[in-house]
Amino acid sequence: MSNRAGKRLEYLDIYKGLCSLCIIITHYFIDEEIRKVLLFPFWIDMAVPVFMVITGYLYSLNYEKNTIRDLYRVRELMRKCIRFVIPFMPILVIEVIINLCAFKIPLTEIIRHICMYGGYGPGSYYFVVMIQVIFLMPIVVGVIEKFEHKGLILFF
Repeated sequence: MSNRAGKRLEYLDIYKGLCSLCIIITHYFIDEEIRKVLLFPFWIDMAVPVFMVITGYLYSLNYEKNTIRDLYRVRELMRKCIRFVIPFMPILVIEVIINLCAFKIPLTEIIRHICMYGGYGPGSYYFVVMIQVIFLMPIVVGVIEKFEHKGLILFF
């Protein structure tokens, strides 16, 4: 990798970090008037979409280096999944305990909600989305590479 490409990746990591901070800010109660004055819809509220676009771009770089067969090797899938499962599981366990004990939500309802939405808290959908990206993105990239614009239109 050239020094220039390495710098670009470093900048993308910085942008992802800034997006993460903006995402945290969006989860705090901030008066609607202040949000308008500070132009939140144009920069803070765009943090999740920008974060996801950068993540998709970084994932696509991985696809340029490997074949689709390589990306579906069990070891590769496990390596990618573990990056999300390890930080997600402790939070999920805490969330389940709180919902069972404090809010008296039945375990079956908690499990159903986790399976459908990834959890109860803000951003809990991210885990589910990233697991889908791990398993589906190689197919998307492969179809777009093979069929170009027609493949892209197919996925829209």
